[in-house]
Amino acid sequence: TEVERRFLELPAAWVCDAVEDAQVEVLLSALGQADDAAKSLKVLGKYAGKVKQAKEAVTKMMAQLSPPQARVLIKDVMLPKKAGVGLQVAGLKMIVDLHIPDPFDLYRMAWRKGFCQRDVAGNILAKVATSPEFTPESVCDFFTFFDFPDREDDQIYVAEFLLDQLTASPEWTMPFLPGVV
Repeated sequence: TEVERRFLELPAAWVCDAVEDAQVEVLLSALGQADDAAKSLKVLGKYAGKVKQAKEAVTKMMAQLSPPQARVLIKDVMLPKKAGVGLQVAGLKMIVDLHIPDPFDLYRMAWRKGFCQRDVAGNILAKVATSPEFTPESVCDFFTFFDFPDREDDQIYVAEFLLDQLTASPEWTMPFLPGVV
């Protein structure tokens, strides 16, 4: 019909696909008042890698959870690749700060067989190298990162970060570290 034809000739309607700072603040405060903090963190976590205020809110709210709850949310919200480097590094820090039990599988998840961002790699290597809770046999494959042939620039950056962390630590718990260093 004539009406349908004219309707199809109209330009597409404009839809706003951006959120301004004031709108972000309203959304954050609404999620902060949710009955179930874990569910609101999962919703907020989807955007925490892209919106600075959301990352800060997730990090602050995560500190209020029990270690078992925080463990699940760190794994689901903060450590996936799509979360972004800043949120992943914050998640790795939260593992230590909140004394998350048995963190090895969380480190493995963020490690991605060595194909993670260099900031993530440096943080993980520093944590497993200086923690007495890991055996050398369980973590030595993390240090094969320095054998990857196509990541020389990343290896230099990670090595400098790792050396800074190791010099700040009074003890090296891994006997193979002098060989790596």
